Formats: sequence, C-alpha cells, structure tokens
Amino acid sequence: MIAPVRATRAPDAAPVRVSFEFFPPKTEEMEKTLWASIHRLAPLHPEFVSVTYGAGGSTRERTHATVARIAQETDLHPAAHLTCVGASRAEVDEVVKAYGAAGIRHIVALRGDPMAGPGTPYVPHPEGYAHACDLVAGIRALGDFEISVSAYPEKHPESASLDEDIGYLKEKVAAGASRAMTQFFFENDVYFRYLDKVRAKGIDIPIVPGILPVTNFKQAASFATRTGASVPAWLLKRFEGLDNDPETRKLIAAAVAAAVCAAAGLGSAQPVVAVLPLAENLPGRGALLPGDVVTHPDGTHTEVLDTDNEGRLVLADAIAYLASQQVSAIIDVGTLTDGGAVGHLLWGCWGTSSPLVDRLLAAGARVGDAGWALPLRVEYRALFDSVVADRANRARDVPDSGTMAATFLRDFPGSTAWAHVDNGSTAYLDADLPPWPHGPTGSPTRALLELLLEGLPN
Repeated sequence: MIAPVRATRAPDAAPVRVSFEFFPPKTEEMEKTLWASIHRLAPLHPEFVSVTYGAGGSTRERTHATVARIAQETDLHPAAHLTCVGASRAEVDEVVKAYGAAGIRHIVALRGDPMAGPGTPYVPHPEGYAHACDLVAGIRALGDFEISVSAYPEKHPESASLDEDIGYLKEKVAAGASRAMTQFFFENDVYFRYLDKVRAKGIDIPIVPGILPVTNFKQAASFATRTGASVPAWLLKRFEGLDNDPETRKLIAAAVAAAVCAAAGLGSAQPVVAVLPLAENLPGRGALLPGDVVTHPDGTHTEVLDTDNEGRLVLADAIAYLASQQVSAIIDVGTLTDGGAVGHLLWGCWGTSSPLVDRLLAAGARVGDAGWALPLRVEYRALFDSVVADRANRARDVPDSGTMAATFLRDFPGSTAWAHVDNGSTAYLDADLPPWPHGPTGSPTRALLELLLEGLPN
C-alpha cells in the first residue's frame, strides 16, 4: 500500500516561516556580533527580520541605521519597530517617511514602555500618538506599509482582563494592522487558548507566536515578570545549577525553543511520553563507588565497574520505566560514547526493532539529519556478566564503545520496540562541518520530529 503524502510534504505545501528580532547595537563590538548573527541566520531565509526601538525612542537613530543597512546590504526583508513614546506626531511621521524613503515597507507599531520604565504610569506625549491603535492609523495614512502589532496571550500587565486586552487588539486591527506578534510564552497551550479566543472575537489576521530562546534564565524570568508572561516550573528545573555553565545553557535553550516550535506545528495525534534522565558525575558522599550494586525500576540489578559510565545507568532506568508504561516504542538519545565511531555527520543507531530503526534512519535522511545502523550482537552480552548482579555497567576486558553501551541498554526495553541513538559525535561541533555550523547542532531532533510527523511503525 502506498502511504498518503503528508500535508507538509505535498508539492504545494507552504514552507515553515520564521522571523528574527534584533536589538540595535550600542557598541562597535555589539555591531560585529549583530552582523555575524545576521549573516549566520540569513541562509534560513526568514520571512522578515525586525529591529527593536529603545524605550522613549532612545535607539531611534541606531534602529533606523540598522534597518537601512539590512535593506541595502542583504536580501532580508527588514521591519522597523516604532513606538508612540517621547515624540510628537510630527516627529513620528518623519520617522515613518524616512523608512519609506529607505525602502522599508514593514513597521512594527507599538505603544512602547512608559518613559520612567515598566510598572510606572504611561503618559502620552501631549502632541503625540496616544496609543498603538492611533499609531497604526497614522502609519496607514502615510503609505502602503505592512503593519505588525503586539498581542499578549496572558494579557498586557496594564490590562484588567484578557478579554479587555483582546478588545485593544481588535481596535488595532480596525485601524489597519495586518499581523500580530505575541509576547513570548513557554507553554503551547497558552498560545492556542489565546488563538481560540482571538478568533472567537472575529480577529482573522495572522497571530505569530513569539519564541524566546532562554540563554540567561534569571534575566528571562525577570523580563517575564515585567511583561506578564508565566514561567513554568519545568523550565526553572532545566536551568537549575547552570549559572556558571553558559555552553550547557545554550544547549538547553536551543532544545526548549526547538521543542516549542516543533510541537506547535506537528499537527499529529501521535502521543509522546518524554523522560529526561540526568546524572551528576561529581565526587561526594552519595557518589557511586566501584563494586556498588544499583537497582533499576524493573527490579534487576547492575554492578558498578566504572563510575564514569553513570549516564547509561540512568538511561537504563528511563528505558525500564517506559517499558513498564506499555508504550508502543522507545527511542532513547544519549551522548554516551563516540556515537559508534561514525564521524561527526552521522549518529549511531542500534535497536531491537528493524522497522523502527529503518523508519528513523529514513526520516533522518529526508531532513538532512542522517544516522547509521550498527549491529547489536547477542554474543557481546556475555561481556557484561557479573557474579553479584544481573549485569555489570561496562564490558570486561574490551574497550568501551557505542556498541558496548547499546549492548548494556538492550536488557531494559524487554519486548517493547526500541532504538538507541548515540549522538556523542554529532551533538556539538568545534568547527563548521557542512551542513552543520560549529556549536550545538540539535541532531537528531529533526530526524525524531520527522518520524513523529510520519507516524511510528506498528
């Protein structure tokens, strides 16, 4: 039987669209960082890129200069933020006209924060635009601009209720807004509930979800408090103990942002249970010692021969737990070893289910996130025999490898279809290796999402 073409793979399917928001640089060093970021993100072909506008118009000149340079030196479509704060109508109108003259046809129209800062009363300029809906109408009167406005899934801090806030959005749409971009959020349900309410009020313009990659949790949490965005407990736990570990924070930030974006667009009824097994490989009173025996959720025991192999112990716990939940299939991902010695462009894959492994590898190949199937030989299991437990946590008398780690994990899924991915070689690159840039790659996220979109094998 020929499987139907999934909607996102149809020849006439619309591509996934994304935009990026930049802050105008304050220093020469920040200017270099900004343009390095622009050049690195340009190959993703964003729908547009926007440049923010400082409180009280404090970055007006820098915003204009940055937007104009993007328009002149790149193929990107820039959008300029513009606020009502600290300027008369005539001054704001001149800024709009200057954007038009520079070829900028997209403006993000915002009321802006009070001159004295967030949390203080907002006082309109006596000769200025009072509110965002007035600014939208003023821009619309000056030319055929694309006008984006803000939207607040958890309401603006100054609004009495979400319904009142949606009423303000409706006024902005009536004044000429063509798109709304939301305040950031971390739970997709927040966005979808808001979208349902907005559509129920007859607002039909695109409502673009705002995604914030959190690389500094304390700063993001403070920002969320000021803007009325909730911070879920699970996100707090992800960043616990990472204040002095910026590289790990970047990896988590990328994972959270990618998961939010991808899960929102899956459109699949495939239920997914996610488990995050973690281990702290540090000395201390509670640390494992050679000769210790640990008990797993399935009641079996493992002798600890190597305390540096703690990752596979907690991963085994997760696999055993999922098997007890009677899930249809288990795919685990871990940076346990060298990824099976298959190089930096391929993750290693072992499994007990050929259909599951084959579908995962095919999914990765379709989206440029390739893996390689490696053998899982039953003869190797004897290398883990122990006289005091059901097994040891590493093979005796042979070098450790991805295959040895997979052989150890093979004990735990039972009869459940299982695939093990070792992305130790692909998760992070110290140098560019096309198609991956240096740094965290996110591999094999794309392969996993592609598999979910298609559906797991029965």
